[in-house]
This record gives sequence, structure tokens and C-alpha cells, in this order.
Amino acid sequence: LDGAGMFMSYICCDPQQAKRVVEVAHTELAKIVREGITADELSRSANKTASAVTLGSEVPMGRFGSLGMNWLYRREYRSLAEDLAAIRTVSVEQVNRLARELAIDRTTAVALGPLEKVV
Repeated sequence: LDGAGMFMSYICCDPQQAKRVVEVAHTELAKIVREGITADELSRSANKTASAVTLGSEVPMGRFGSLGMNWLYRREYRSLAEDLAAIRTVSVEQVNRLARELAIDRTTAVALGPLEKVV
């Protein structure tokens, strides 16, 4: 989906719980498409994302990775403050509209581990 965006989840669990964990993930994604997210959920997610961006910018690879992706996709330099401001401008309506438009509950799964079958 180069240039179009991508939604990706990483889930790690005990192999014996894998089937249940995948079921819960699918259930939650379907719930987001059906009911949307709340302002509180978006606020908590934005706080986590802002913290990760801030901490990541404290090491050269983290900051250079962000600078490089901004340059590749936008042909612009964005400061850390601008990146953080962009995170804060995302609205509940935008997230809910994109979740429905992109059908985030229709997934492709890749699993690594000792089980023959997870889903």
C-alpha cells in the first residue's frame, strides 16, 4: 500500500493462546468498524504515540528514520514539534471514517511459531 497507508498490528503471545488472541484482535477490529472509537480512546492512543515518537527521536536512528520517511513521502522537513502537533490534530471522526473506508476488520495474518495453524 505504498503511498496509500497501512494499518498493521504486532501481537506476541504464548503459542497455546494464539488462536484466542487472533480471535480477540479480529473482534476488536470489527467493533471499531461497527461502533467507532471514542474521544478517550483516541486521546490515550495519541499520548502513547507521542511518547513513542519523542523517545524514538532521542536516538539518531529513530530521528533519522522519521526525517527520511517525511522526506520520501512529503518532500519536507518536519521538526519533532511538528510531528507531535500532527498527532494531536487527528480527530475521532477521521479515525472512524478511515476504519470504515479501509475495512480494517478484513485482515491478512502472518504467524511465526511452532503451531501448524492459528486461524
